[in-house]
Amino acid sequence: MIVVSFFLFTGFFLLYNTSKRTQLRRNPIGIWLHKNSKISKILGASLLVLGFYVLMDTSGFGSGIFLGLGLLMLIASLVILLFPLSNIKQRKK
Repeated sequence: MIVVSFFLFTGFFLLYNTSKRTQLRRNPIGIWLHKNSKISKILGASLLVLGFYVLMDTSGFGSGIFLGLGLLMLIASLVILLFPLSNIKQRKK
């Protein structure tokens, strides 16, 4: 379940950052995502499909889709609320 949540979070985060309406972050990851938006969209969609596939494989078709949509709504709302506040950011080394 944690791995599936990671797939869904990463996929949604990649798709969210390729949107033209989001603010460009001045970190290397944000710059790379805006420059390579086509690769980011393909990778994000692939991770979302992989997460849904794993859920449907383990929980069954109907309950896997329902569980996936619930997780995706939770993750999407957290990303949309917390990302503009810069709570989700890359750690400086």
